[in-house]
Amino acid sequence: MASPAARTALDLTADIPLADPADRYRDLHRHPELSQLEHRAAGKHADRLRTAGYAATESGAPAHLPVA
Repeated sequence: MASPAARTALDLTADIPLADPADRYRDLHRHPELSQLEHRAAGKHADRLRTAGYAATESGAPAHLPVA
């Protein structure tokens, strides 16, 4: 049984298109990046958020995390 917070997170992200987790795993491990310098991975995550209709940009914060 999922917690209320987990259910809310699942509800909010249900419309985000997900690639096969195995494909994402292989891609991330084929293109490793140093900690706090994950530019490629952050760009891929931001693109997934944009595809789902969110306004996302790479923040410039540590690890350049996408911001929706």
